[in-house]
Amino acid sequence: MNFRNQYLAIYRLLLFLLAILVPIFSIAFAYIDPDEGGVVYIRESVTILGIAILIGTYRSKMVRKNIQVIMLILYIIVFSWQYTVLVTHDFGQNNILNFLIIGTAVCIGFERKKLLLWFLAISFLSTFLLILFFEKNFGEGLIFIMTLGSIYTMILLVNLRKFSAENQVIQYANELKEKNIEILDSIAYAKRIQSAILPSTNQVQEHLKESFILYKPKDIVAGDFYWLEPVGEKLIFAAADCTGHGVPGAMVSVICNNSLNRSVREYDLDVPGEILDKTRELVINEFEKSEDEVKDGMDIALCSIENTTLQYAGAHNPLWIVRNDEIIEIKADKQPVGKFDNLKPYTTHTIELLKGDVIYLFTDGFYDQFGGKLGKKYKSVKFKKLLLSIQSKSMHEQHDYLEQEFESWKGELEQLDDVCVIGVRI
Repeated sequence: MNFRNQYLAIYRLLLFLLAILVPIFSIAFAYIDPDEGGVVYIRESVTILGIAILIGTYRSKMVRKNIQVIMLILYIIVFSWQYTVLVTHDFGQNNILNFLIIGTAVCIGFERKKLLLWFLAISFLSTFLLILFFEKNFGEGLIFIMTLGSIYTMILLVNLRKFSAENQVIQYANELKEKNIEILDSIAYAKRIQSAILPSTNQVQEHLKESFILYKPKDIVAGDFYWLEPVGEKLIFAAADCTGHGVPGAMVSVICNNSLNRSVREYDLDVPGEILDKTRELVINEFEKSEDEVKDGMDIALCSIENTTLQYAGAHNPLWIVRNDEIIEIKADKQPVGKFDNLKPYTTHTIELLKGDVIYLFTDGFYDQFGGKLGKKYKSVKFKKLLLSIQSKSMHEQHDYLEQEFESWKGELEQLDDVCVIGVRI
């Protein structure tokens, strides 16, 4: 958890500072009072060892993993030694200061309430008994006990707040984890439903033998979808981009997909422009049931092929035909399939295809993706050059090449939108 890591980082910094300051102050006091020099060497050697271990955390994975436990053990050793100093000497200013500093450092290192309470109780009681039996000046000892009690009370209150905060964070994290699992499970099931309404790979290969579909949702579910419907001798297929992506986009895609199905199956339409007109009507009717104004819909490139005759109608999304190393672009109507201020019938374009022509239907997810060394958009001009450069490849190889190019361009950046590209060779 980030909270725990931040706490450990602060604790490690505090220990590092104490590991430097304690021996410096102790050696300074020992220099002032030469008689005390002999009792500080063990403590200084341990704190120097602590510094070495802290420096070693950048080298050893084992030390990095167990840094808190190691430093806690070292400081308990130093604390015990300082306690011995108090027993064998007196309650001089330097001994009291070191004792309190080291005791505080040890207390901060506890992560369990019971251990902290045991440590505070035992150290306070033993210190009180020490003063009671060994200290000649009981007044000074009593002042020290009161000071120690105040510091330990403050330490206890601070640590109790810390324990409470950590428990709350852990509780919230567990709740978020459970909610996240539930949400992901629901979205994963929604993906199964969305996948069920998409044409299967076998169905696509049966009707479009030389073709590929590059389909890369931004999230688990997508607002983009591809659609295919055989009607007599005709084959109607489309690449659609619904408003939004993720769960909202997927919900809109279900409505738009169903409206396309109804336009063809229920209303017996097979001309692309007429299909889009009826689909728009059905989509608007669905969203008008809401009390709120909903302008969601889709952009789409819709084609029908019968023998060598291709008919196309589009809402924002164009049709590209690669012929003789050139791209013939059939532009779409500048209106979505959905609510719009100035509704007009969609235009149906009729094109006679030649053998070897390759047609491409796509959404804007591929060429709107940010990436490259400068983090800029791919753009449609570069996308055209890319498609022209891969015409010697099979449709399966084109799919793999486009996917590789997209991932390479995106790099470490987040995918901006859903991607859907359909390629068909005549």
